[in-house]
Amino acid sequence: MNLYLRLGLGVWGILACLATQAQTFNATWILGPPEDSLHTHIFTQTIILHAEVPENVQLLWPDIQDSLGGIEILASSEVVQTATENTSNSGTTTFDQTFSLIAWQPGLYQIPSVDIQAVTPQGDTLRTFARSTSIDVQIALADTTSNLEPIKEIREAPLTLAEILTWGSLGLVVLLLITGIIYFIIRSRQTEAVIPVKKVAVIPPHEWAMKALSQLESEKKWQNGDIKSYYVALSDILRGYMEEAFDFPAKESVTEEILTRLDAHQLPGKLAPQLRELLVQADFTKYAKSHPDPQTNLNSMDFARKFVKESHVYLQMLQKAQEQENNVPSTLETRA
Repeated sequence: MNLYLRLGLGVWGILACLATQAQTFNATWILGPPEDSLHTHIFTQTIILHAEVPENVQLLWPDIQDSLGGIEILASSEVVQTATENTSNSGTTTFDQTFSLIAWQPGLYQIPSVDIQAVTPQGDTLRTFARSTSIDVQIALADTTSNLEPIKEIREAPLTLAEILTWGSLGLVVLLLITGIIYFIIRSRQTEAVIPVKKVAVIPPHEWAMKALSQLESEKKWQNGDIKSYYVALSDILRGYMEEAFDFPAKESVTEEILTRLDAHQLPGKLAPQLRELLVQADFTKYAKSHPDPQTNLNSMDFARKFVKESHVYLQMLQKAQEQENNVPSTLETRA
């Protein structure tokens, strides 16, 4: 019994040692070649953090931020993962991350060791260290004891052919544009369409009023039952005549305003009261829907003609009298 127990413990120990050896991993720093810093006064070099783990182990990669041992990290790459197989058919995975370092002062810089951990499928935690390494930074410093050369004056670079062609083309375009604008302005002024002004014969107000009354009479509006339209047209003709002949806005005036204006002219006879009757009758017909008898309709047309004729003669007499006083040639007769 003791023999079997000892054999079992020995086999278990051997398997445990093999399992532990299979689950171990390693990490190291790999220095890249330094760049020439004797002439640039700046030291730059790459360094790689390299780790190898079995394929069934989850690696916990360290987070390295700004610097390594006093050397500033200029840039860092992503972690590159590569799977490989060895002769025992047990795969391994390598992890590599490259850092670009930069230093401004010479000296021996110590890259610290980095703790890297991993977790096995059984949940065990493995741990290793990338051992510390050193970097010897050599930089040619500026000699501050020697006399410095004076700063040279700023010299303007001569114009190149491309610059001359560019500015010349731009100037030519601007010149052509200004010339085109001037030509367009001159041409437009010379070719402006001259609209001929037609001389329109001015018809005296009493003439067109008499023609309009004759036209209204020929339309026979009230005879066809359209009494309102007849009186609206009759009132509009008289208002238009008075606006031109007596020179006041009769078309926009109500009946009382028209009569007040005409009182200042002192129309002869019964023209003013008869005009009042006609305009009032037209207002009643338009707004109160009055229906005058046929004789009233005929009398309204007769008075309209009478008012135009007699008021025209009256205005002629007034103008002649005023011209005689002022010794001004008569223009009303010319219009008539």
